Amino acid sequence: MKTLKLICCMLVAGCMLYACQQGEPALQPEPQVPAGGTPTDTGKPAGEPVQKRIGPAGGTISTPDHVITLVIPAGALSADTLISVQPVENKAWGGTGLGYELGPKNLELSKVATLIWHYTDADIAGSAPGALGIGYQQSDRSWKGQGKLLVDQAGKTVTAPVTKMLPVAFYKAYFMEPGQRSVWPGEQVPLTVFYQKGHADDGIPLEPLIEPVKLKKEDVKNWRVNGVDLTNHADPLLGTLSIPGDGAAAIYQAPARVPLLNHMTVSVAVVFRQVNAELTLFSNLKIEAHAGLKGTNPVRLGVQGLLFW
Repeated sequence: MKTLKLICCMLVAGCMLYACQQGEPALQPEPQVPAGGTPTDTGKPAGEPVQKRIGPAGGTISTPDHVITLVIPAGALSADTLISVQPVENKAWGGTGLGYELGPKNLELSKVATLIWHYTDADIAGSAPGALGIGYQQSDRSWKGQGKLLVDQAGKTVTAPVTKMLPVAFYKAYFMEPGQRSVWPGEQVPLTVFYQKGHADDGIPLEPLIEPVKLKKEDVKNWRVNGVDLTNHADPLLGTLSIPGDGAAAIYQAPARVPLLNHMTVSVAVVFRQVNAELTLFSNLKIEAHAGLKGTNPVRLGVQGLLFW
């Protein structure tokens, strides 16, 4: 079992990260990582499978939406093989986006193939591209995963290695909950920072994945709302932020009225002390009126003419 410090050190050594997602119950004793990881259900089909015959010369296969492309190099297959990619529910711990069952199941490749995932902003809500890992579901339904994937933030792609045809899924190694949501005026929103204890950056060997656990209060710093420190005061346009308990958590309270600029970004930095680096997580909140209040007349406050609904 890798300790949190070792995980943090290896994650940040790969790349600088930026990232965001739920509530603040009392911290529980930190769980041990089972030798084989914690099993989950097998993902049910979530789309039509795609098939393509690929031989020793190699080739590529993509889903119709081009979200996933599997690139098989020359020499990876010894004979013509019907390769398949089946979209399924993502059951990986901390999973994001769809999962994919690669077939023929359990086929070993002679050379490493690559899986290219085109992610969206919603896929990394509460997290960051550099904090993504890939999980491989084993025959006992447990997951093993790794990070330090090849990330192209401009093209919004993540590339991961594939040596065996298994169910695969991407997951967030660090994230804040909620990553995004709508908020009523005056509503309180608990935010909590989690990490994947089984996440490993080197991938040798793959590490068992378990349910993500909460970070400790001392592992984060610099809670902000739209870049402003609200931990000691309230702002009529931005709201307030309090830091209760011992966990890496905060409670955001929206302003009493919906401001004209109603998108709030709550951010916090995860601290990696051994390598003097940080990972910034972002939660995107949109303040919206109750359904019964929509259509009411706007109220103008202050000499700046800021508009509230």
